[in-house]
Amino acid sequence: MNIVDKTGRLVAGALGAALVAAGLLTACSSPPAPPSPYAQDFAEARARAGSDFILSVLADDKIEAVELRQAQDHYIDCLAEAGIQAWYADNGYGWSNLTMYDGEEDTQEEIDADIRCHDLWVGDIESLYWDQIANPDKRDWNSLVAACFVRHDLAPAGFSGRDYAELLAQITTTHGPDEELPPGTYQAPEVPPPTSSSGVSLAGMEATSCMINPQL
Repeated sequence: MNIVDKTGRLVAGALGAALVAAGLLTACSSPPAPPSPYAQDFAEARARAGSDFILSVLADDKIEAVELRQAQDHYIDCLAEAGIQAWYADNGYGWSNLTMYDGEEDTQEEIDADIRCHDLWVGDIESLYWDQIANPDKRDWNSLVAACFVRHDLAPAGFSGRDYAELLAQITTTHGPDEELPPGTYQAPEVPPPTSSSGVSLAGMEATSCMINPQL
């Protein structure tokens, strides 16, 4: 009886262990994550990457905020070694802009250094990171902006990506009547914010916010 009982317990124990193992295998065998909508963009970016650092950041088809910050820090340091003062500042729309200043007009050496540093440390990292933030599902951009306009009560319900595109097409550049500029100077053109027949305007901070980052 003791032998049979012991054997029974061993069999039951083995069966229980098998069931537990099967459960663990089932739990561990979750379906793979769907590919990134930017997978092709990442592949193309890796093909033209200028350094192993950029390749390592792009390897998993996603870019974390800390990786972006590392790339930008390396870029700033590289520029500093070339005698170029530069820094990033938050533009208020979830993104940071680069500013360069050395007190004088850029020389060809500085331009070449900027290109070299950018190719070594940034490449497509910034643009792909921003794509993932502002358009994570890689949808039609005009439709995203139009939806943002509606969400912020800047446009009536039904305002579409096509409506937004038509509004953009109304932008014209003007320089003022009969205006003459001194030789060697440049004046930025004025761009009057267009308004649609339904009263939708591209003017204002909220409209600008939607056009820069429609996820806000």
